[in-house]
Amino acid sequence: MIDIHNHSLYGVDDGSDSIETTEKMLIDARAQGISDIIMSPHFRHGMFRYDIEKIEDHFEKARAVADKVGINIYLGCEYHVDTYMVSNLKNHRVHTEGDTDYVLAEYSHDTSEEFINTSVQDLLMAGYVPVIVHVERYGAFFKNGDLPFIMREAGVLIQTNAASISGAEGRASKNYSISLINDGVCDIVASDAHNMKERKNMMGKAYKVVSKKFGKDTADAIFTDNPYDIIREIKNR
Repeated sequence: MIDIHNHSLYGVDDGSDSIETTEKMLIDARAQGISDIIMSPHFRHGMFRYDIEKIEDHFEKARAVADKVGINIYLGCEYHVDTYMVSNLKNHRVHTEGDTDYVLAEYSHDTSEEFINTSVQDLLMAGYVPVIVHVERYGAFFKNGDLPFIMREAGVLIQTNAASISGAEGRASKNYSISLINDGVCDIVASDAHNMKERKNMMGKAYKVVSKKFGKDTADAIFTDNPYDIIREIKNR
């Protein structure tokens, strides 16, 4: 499996708090069958500043741990979408997913459909591929059942959290995530893991849920094959 949305990089946001926790998270991920992780620290104005020098320094230290564990890691960003996103990406204020054209786009629970549409169009026109993270959290998607289809037709990728599929984030999130898979509009499942406690990596459990309900081919597509498209881009840079 490949995890493109993960907060195991230590000391840079509300994810891993130490290199020791990072190592535990990587060991746990490897035990679940994860071969590649894109560490994606938050950027959110007024909350998470994305100190790029610190992030890159900690990433290099984490890489040594990952090599020991036997897992491939790459650097990205979970960007809480604002009106400066394209400018910040173009100016390398933050990393894209492994410095490819893929970007993780996060919204607030109550972000309007209009703003989502406008922001993804801005990203697409600038040459990026938006990956909307944990769509099961956004009211706009619950209100408009066509929105996932509209997004995908435009060229946007849809990501859901493994914890949602496993039921750890509540019944509504689980039901919605399952419905996205059933409708064929879930492109990628990722962990959004933050620690080894209340927000741990649940990819292995979620894979079993999807495999049992929809079959191994579907599970492999959204846990491995589709996210590997991003890894392939990283390797081909």
